[in-house]
Amino acid sequence: MYFEGYKKHTLSALLCGRGQWRTVPLVSSVRPANVSEQHVIDPLLRFAVKCLRWPVIFVATDQGYINAARAQQWRRQWDIAQIIRPKTNMKPPSGCDSQGCPLCPLGDPLLWVDYDPYDEKLLYRGNPAACATCPLAGTCLKQFEYPAGQNEIFWGMVPFHSRLAQRILHKFRPRIEPQFNLTKNKFDVTDFFINSRHLGQVLCIASDVLETLEILAQERPQRGRETRNALLGDLVQLELWD
Repeated sequence: MYFEGYKKHTLSALLCGRGQWRTVPLVSSVRPANVSEQHVIDPLLRFAVKCLRWPVIFVATDQGYINAARAQQWRRQWDIAQIIRPKTNMKPPSGCDSQGCPLCPLGDPLLWVDYDPYDEKLLYRGNPAACATCPLAGTCLKQFEYPAGQNEIFWGMVPFHSRLAQRILHKFRPRIEPQFNLTKNKFDVTDFFINSRHLGQVLCIASDVLETLEILAQERPQRGRETRNALLGDLVQLELWD
């Protein structure tokens, strides 16, 4: 929160430069503090996808943005996975462990392989260590499919229990708020008196510009296609997927 009565909502990209992960603001919006977060994130994503032409792969959000219908819309229309931690009162799909990981007929956790966008299914295989001594090894197909839309919060495009989702939630998601506080203190934006949403929006845009310029100033100057290729390369860092 930058000023009393309003909140700044920012969609940030996760980039890696010189071996260091950092967040870069893409688009921000200022809304009254009493406006539900559910009505904020869609315009930010739409702007990033259609106006900035940014190749958004997944969005990690906090529990205030939980909405199964919205997650399904992102997955189907934009090929975007919402990675979010389910609330404690939410139950995983039947036949799964507490994290939502499907279990084989003998109760061993399956390994998530991929998401099939055409059939909207999650693809799983058996764990080789468990399959080696399984009494059903001769008849089991060792490959399983589950409809992603059966539970958008636990499953969806990238299931909550997967190593990718857990890595993002544990390693990268916690950096957002500290980075947000660091930025507003670094640029002394808390010293401004704001009495309208319009002025608040102007201040937040200026803050995002300063933060972006500071990051770019630390990198070797690049132009044209080199810059775009460098940014796209950051989105497929092996560290995320291994």
